[in-house]
Order: sequence, then structure tokens, then C-alpha cells
Amino acid sequence: MDSLQRHWYGQAFELAYATKRGNEFQDWFVQIAGLVYGADFDAIRNYGPLGDFKCDGRRLSTGTIYQCYAPGEIKESETTAKIAEDFPGAIRHWPNFIKTWCFVYNDARGVPPTVAQYLDAIQQQYPAVAIIRWGKAPLRDLVFSLDADRLVHLFGYAPTLAMLSHVGFAELKPVLEAIAQKQPDPLDEPTKPPSPSKIEKNNLSTAASGLLQIGRLKEPVVEDFLSLSGWPETANRIAKAIRDHYKSLVVIGTTSEEIFGRLRIFIGMSAEPEREAAELAVLSYFFHRCDIFEDPDEPKLPEPPS
Repeated sequence: MDSLQRHWYGQAFELAYATKRGNEFQDWFVQIAGLVYGADFDAIRNYGPLGDFKCDGRRLSTGTIYQCYAPGEIKESETTAKIAEDFPGAIRHWPNFIKTWCFVYNDARGVPPTVAQYLDAIQQQYPAVAIIRWGKAPLRDLVFSLDADRLVHLFGYAPTLAMLSHVGFAELKPVLEAIAQKQPDPLDEPTKPPSPSKIEKNNLSTAASGLLQIGRLKEPVVEDFLSLSGWPETANRIAKAIRDHYKSLVVIGTTSEEIFGRLRIFIGMSAEPEREAAELAVLSYFFHRCDIFEDPDEPKLPEPPS
């Protein structure tokens, strides 16, 4: 796996973790666990009035019951109510099996301190059952324990450095034409390397930074193409479309990492690796050429001597 593929899969994880909610997140987790643990993992489905016995999946060798919760933002009262219902239910339905209860959630910021304290109190009440929490970092570790073939099964084929090296005018034209015709919709589920300070200012991941740096390799080709007769005005329309889409995502409170992923979707995530290489070059080009993401604060000049 080359560096472009690694960053591409890393950002695919970031986008999935940031955007999947409810049953979609649960189904995604069950898919991941099935790929990692194989026959050692049981996916448990909801069965009519019986429900799922407060279990989204279980690992047979460790006696682990997994319970997913993915509202997007973990709030105290709703989360403690969810735990208060699900954990005793799992104990009741799986008394001869459960040794560990794993709470899998999708808020990258973690859980509120009161929720952590509530889990600690339950742990004291049920010392025979280990209670663990899986947020973003443990789930990322689980995903990237997979080999390349299973990552393809989970996220699709990633573009390679070899594909990027072949990006030329013919590959760029359909990508840019498609963007020029788009209208921004937040519900759709540049020549320098990206400034490290801009990456830091916007709290973008290593994967997002890596994609921007690698995409820069073809930035001159994008610039040459856009300078052709008939394209400069189109380039301005594309830049405005990207800016407008960015602003619409900021207004609804989207995180920087999710915005980056959704801009990738807006520019194009075609499921065709060769075309995605061209889309990556376009994304990198416009990163510094549009008013998207916050620019780093300008360093203050020293005061002149009095």
C-alpha cells in the first residue's frame, strides 16, 4: 500500500466516523467487526417484537457484548438513559455469556464527564463485567488492523500514486466540468503545499493533510488546464461553487474534518480510482485558492521603538 492509499483510507475512515448516524453507524460497526473477527463475531439483528436483546453484536471468544450509540453528539441525559436501559438489558438477556460490555459511540470529542462517571458507577455495581468504551481511536485501530484486501471491502478501491502520475488534461476535464454544473447542497450526504499552520488551525487530520500534500504533485497540471482559453471564467464559477458549499456546511455547524470529507464528495468521489486521482488534484488546487477553511492568524509585527 503506497502513501496515497494510506491517506485515502485514513480520510475515508474519518468521513465515515463523522457522518454515520443511528442504524447506519451500527451496520458499519458490525461490518468492521465481522471483517476483523470473522467467525468469532456474531452480528445480532433486531427480530420484530423480541428486539435484539440489547446486543448489536458479540465476540464469542471474549464474551463481549457490543452496543452502538450514534446520535452524532453525545449528550448527558439521553446517553445515561440509553446506558441505563441497554446495560441491564444485556445482563438480563445474556447472563451466562457476558464478560465484557462495550459501548461504541460516534462522537469524536468523547463523552461528557458525567457519562464517564455514570459508567464508573455501573462498573462498581457490576464488578464481574468489564465495561469499556470505544470511541474514535479504538475504532480506528480496529479498522486499520485489517489488511489491504479487507480495507477495499470496507471502503472500496483507493487511487494510487501511479494513477495520480498519469493525471492529465483528459482526466481533469470531466471532473472540472462536473463541478462547474453543481449547486451547493449541504444535505448531500492550491500551488504551495497546504500550510501546516492552516491544517493546524482547522484541526484537520493527518490523513487529510497527506491527501492535500500528495494532490499538490499535479497542481501545475490543474493550473495549466484552467488557464486554457475558455476555462478561466469556468474556474471562477468552480471556485465560487466550492466556497458556497463550504459556507453552507459551516452554517450548520459541521466539523472541519467532516467539511473536508464532504468537499471531497462535492468535488467527486466516483468509486473509480483513476478519476479519484484527478479529483484529488483538483481538491488540492482549490484548497488555497478558495476562501475555504480558516487561514492561520497573521504573525504580529513587533511594535516600533518609541
